[in-house]
Amino acid sequence: MKGTRGTEKIVSVVLIFLFLFSCPAREAGAQTSEEQALAQLQELFQQIKANYAGPVEDRALWEGALKGMVEALGDPHSTYLNREELAAITADLLGTFGGIGAVVTDVQGTVVVVAPLQGTPAARAGLLAGDQIIAVDGVDVRGLSADRVTDMLRGQPGSRVELTLRRGGEEFKVHLTRELIEVNPVAGQILPDGIGYIKLASFSEHTERRLLETLRRLEGQGMKAVILDLRNNPGGFFSQALAVLRQFAPRGPILEMVEGNGRRQVFYSYQDRNRWPLVILINGGSASGAEIVAASLKDLGAATLVGTPSFGKGTIQTVLPLQGGAAVKLTTARYFTPRGNPITGAGLQPDVLVHQPTGGVGPLRLQRVLSRGTGGLDVARLQEALGALGYFGGRVDGIFGAETEAAVRAFQAGVGLPETGVVDGETAAALDRVLTGGSGGRDLQLERALQLLREGMGKVGGDTADRK
Repeated sequence: MKGTRGTEKIVSVVLIFLFLFSCPAREAGAQTSEEQALAQLQELFQQIKANYAGPVEDRALWEGALKGMVEALGDPHSTYLNREELAAITADLLGTFGGIGAVVTDVQGTVVVVAPLQGTPAARAGLLAGDQIIAVDGVDVRGLSADRVTDMLRGQPGSRVELTLRRGGEEFKVHLTRELIEVNPVAGQILPDGIGYIKLASFSEHTERRLLETLRRLEGQGMKAVILDLRNNPGGFFSQALAVLRQFAPRGPILEMVEGNGRRQVFYSYQDRNRWPLVILINGGSASGAEIVAASLKDLGAATLVGTPSFGKGTIQTVLPLQGGAAVKLTTARYFTPRGNPITGAGLQPDVLVHQPTGGVGPLRLQRVLSRGTGGLDVARLQEALGALGYFGGRVDGIFGAETEAAVRAFQAGVGLPETGVVDGETAAALDRVLTGGSGGRDLQLERALQLLREGMGKVGGDTADRK
């Protein structure tokens, strides 16, 4: 698979591998030589071409064979990439692509401009937030997804694209020339009390450089503590995640990587001490590189994790090129935290569980105080609600027992209420706000992170006053 054999031979091995393992007549454990497998593949290919009752595309057969070999690994993170898929994943990883510089989204079946990026063709052409995209190069895009339209807007730098837009009741066209667009994966600002908020959207090629720029800027503004937001960060380059980790980890071993051949490699940080009090925000969209950073800093005692459990992806993938412009994204290593802990499929558990409201669930509207020993339909509804929020995993039986009480305490801790285990008026109101998404647009996870840092600021402030 590294070019020592032709692509057709690779395909041949794939198809015959799948054929042999799906054939019930073959004895268990029987071995077939490579020459026999290749001959059988050629026979199978010719049988399909000669006898299949429908159109046959050679390329589709070859790609199906390649995909089948990777799928046979049983690894959801390893996949075959054709030329187009490889181009898309490369653009995302590099954080640069040919395009017009407009962020778009779906709004009730219409693709709408969220914002043009400053200094890009979209901004210079006067695109505004709220502009509806009706057509791209004369192709009606109404009903298409934002991802599909984004693909149409991208292209080679220097190429031109025509957009048909609707603004208010007016419909008009604009012509733009695509340029090389760099997406900044880092955003940061100073919040009250000298707390720096840094959002890392991904670990693209530019993450380390952009993070260093942001840290210098925020330090110049008097930053005393940091909230690192890794929510919905899907990962990216391992080297970039490692670079971010080194900015916050104290001196010493911070990560171990075990490759498929058993080779182990330990990575180190060279900071003299923890640079700032640190809270990291995670959720179910925090994966791969984001989990590397969060898990290692938690193990080192350098960060408190706030949010909900992460995705659970403790492996590293490498994109390996194949002949013909395709590639395979293959799991090549697993990583372990400084204490030797892997990231399992259950994900990384936060130190402080805080559920962020998503809406869509009706309020409880409890009419009485619920506590241990009570029972009834309202207790059953409470258990269902706590289960929907991820706090309760027991049987919904309408009896307020020890497990229900523990779930109530966890919820109260998550929203910053006293951990009484009793559902009084204040707790019931908080439950209804979370269940209905009635937080008024508040970010409950960020608010909890701010609270934790402010409570500890006096204690750690003396430790950090003389840091450079």
